[in-house]
Amino acid sequence: MSHKRKRDDSESESDAEAELKIVIAFDFAEGKTEEKCPTFVIVMIYAMDPADSGGREIAYHGSGFTWGFQIHDAVQRHQWFKLDLDPSQLEKIGLSQKYPDPLAAPPGYNYSPGKLTTDYMTALRKHAEHMLKHKLPASALSSTPIEWIVTVPAVWSDKARELTLACAKKAGMAQNELFIISEPEAAAVYALHKMKSLKIQKGDTFVLCDAGGGTVDCITYTVESLAPVLEIVEATPGTGALCGSSILNRRFQQFLEEKLGKDPNWDDDVLQQGTEVREIFEPVLDETVKLVTNQIEKSKKPIKAVILVGGFGQNTYLREEIAKEIKHSSVSAEVIQPPDGWTAVVKGALMKGLAVKLPSSTKVKVSGRSARKHYGTDCGHSFNEFEHPISRRYWSSYHGSWRISLVNWFIKKGDTVKEDEPVQLHRYRKSKIEDGPLRRVTSNILMSSDQNNAGVPKYKDCAEVQKLVSVNADLSRISPSLLPTKMGADGAMYYIIKYKIQVTYHSADTVYELIHNDINYGRVKAEYV
Repeated sequence: MSHKRKRDDSESESDAEAELKIVIAFDFAEGKTEEKCPTFVIVMIYAMDPADSGGREIAYHGSGFTWGFQIHDAVQRHQWFKLDLDPSQLEKIGLSQKYPDPLAAPPGYNYSPGKLTTDYMTALRKHAEHMLKHKLPASALSSTPIEWIVTVPAVWSDKARELTLACAKKAGMAQNELFIISEPEAAAVYALHKMKSLKIQKGDTFVLCDAGGGTVDCITYTVESLAPVLEIVEATPGTGALCGSSILNRRFQQFLEEKLGKDPNWDDDVLQQGTEVREIFEPVLDETVKLVTNQIEKSKKPIKAVILVGGFGQNTYLREEIAKEIKHSSVSAEVIQPPDGWTAVVKGALMKGLAVKLPSSTKVKVSGRSARKHYGTDCGHSFNEFEHPISRRYWSSYHGSWRISLVNWFIKKGDTVKEDEPVQLHRYRKSKIEDGPLRRVTSNILMSSDQNNAGVPKYKDCAEVQKLVSVNADLSRISPSLLPTKMGADGAMYYIIKYKIQVTYHSADTVYELIHNDINYGRVKAEYV
């Protein structure tokens, strides 16, 4: 099959260009699920799962390393290293600590999470390129750009997502375009596209549970529109935990070793009675069921169905336990395992990636996401002695009055953030003309998790407030002749620079752009804390 075809007159130039690309998506998840193999969707689209090569493991030998199935059974290896990219998720590793893999190297042992992830992604890229040599003629492969799509958990911090992108770039995945997409969002796109028999209606609300080898992530979506494409919006912020099927494997292994370890004739294929098997499943199932029921409880709308995807999500016992718990809660929701649910993340990532390059191919669109935190910036305000503590005021020579720094929260926790509706932060800076115009300015974006739902803090030095990112704008591109001037209360002349930082939230990354006098000066540098 040729990777080119004659372009119909009705096709746009961008549509034709989109055909001449190889798009590869992979689910950078944790765990080991050997039955999942890369699926070659069409000749120019390639979906792969790292489990095809033996799971997300890497072992070092001198200056080199082996990965996946290359690692011999008794060799110590690094596992779950992706999670170390986001220290905020380490508090969720309870079950993995209780049931450790005896061959797993300690976290951070000898190698940083960044190096482990970069080396692993490098090996994965080379493996994919090797596989493509068997799918495409050499001439087509050498002349066609390859674009990569990486998936990450929805609960990851912005910094962890940026670190993942940095590792992917170091691994050689950014020679052309590189996309990063939320795992449960990708799974929802694929699952809802495949579930046409569910008779989806506007307003229907679903809980999506992505249960994989290492992590289980849950998120709730509501159908906002049916045509021209199915549009969904996050109804409840996502939650997750380390309670995937890898924990089950470790519990089975521990059980067999304790019960049959002294018998020279036992092996991993020995099966036990149903009661004992249920006891092995219980802690993992309990954690997963709790994630699902919490989503149902937090949703302000009735749940039509719970959709199970991921390798562990195809487990019949898991489905039955979730259905039983839902029934006890008097919730009339179905529990559904869609077709090919174990590859929903990687296939959904491909669908989203293609929709970016070829909008006419969009089948399901996530039009809005629920903010998991408060986001704001600190700004100067007039001091009010009846509202503000005197200890916080400062004198402004320009204004000739007392001022106070307060946080303006431009996104509140739980707000729906639209991807196609950027947030614009109106900022201004001043500098004395005798000192020359400002060349660079830094705006700090703050966040508050507000775990107790106590409301937004007023001041940036409150314990609940953290600096998320420093946005550094280069103003040297703006000619001084375009800057208005004004005399301050102190009699000095000042340049007044009014500008906007435009923030656009995508599936798993954020774009910051500088706008002055309605001219977009492009992306600005963002340094995550």
